[in-house]
Amino acid sequence: MKDLLKAHLTMEAGLIDDAGRFRMKGVGVASGEDIIHYAPPAERVPYLIQDLFDWLNTSEEHPLIKSCVFHYEFEFIHPFSDGNGRTGRLWQTLILSKWRPVFQHLPIENIVYKYRKEYYNAIAVSGGENGCTPFIEFILGVIEETLQTEKKAPATRDKILEQMRNNPKITRNELAAILDLTPDAIKYHLQRMTKEGIITRNGSARNGYWVLN
Repeated sequence: MKDLLKAHLTMEAGLIDDAGRFRMKGVGVASGEDIIHYAPPAERVPYLIQDLFDWLNTSEEHPLIKSCVFHYEFEFIHPFSDGNGRTGRLWQTLILSKWRPVFQHLPIENIVYKYRKEYYNAIAVSGGENGCTPFIEFILGVIEETLQTEKKAPATRDKILEQMRNNPKITRNELAAILDLTPDAIKYHLQRMTKEGIITRNGSARNGYWVLN
């Protein structure tokens, strides 16, 4: 639980006043202007999160299913005033990466963002007679698409490099429009390519240019 609070503090520091601390009042999960779920009372949050971690440590479910159930239950508890989605998705990635290292760098967050309406709908329709099955099926679909996207990464990076050769000053948004990808997907590839030493950015995001190494 201390690691969870530390991770939330790292992600939300400067964005909300209670970063790294569980919420102290009631909240709901919103999709647009609609409230799709009212979270449990704030005083129950520490107990529910500890119970969820205990289940995670003892469950014999397949890691794929276990990670999805954890993700859903985390969003159901909604332990923080803000940043619950990002933290829940981070923890699912952590669970999966301990099972298969390939998940450590997969852009699951980008695919969820692409289908954010469906993501919130999956939360809304879960919890009834079918339990969290709708949410599990949705997230498994996201994971499958993420894996397929990663398989296509070399071809996507070749296209990015081609655009940079033609226009070293090309922006992330321009790349996204040309390649029919989201800006976040382009950001993921640019970060990976920079880290691997394939490209270097000189100057600012607005006025700089790309150098192919």
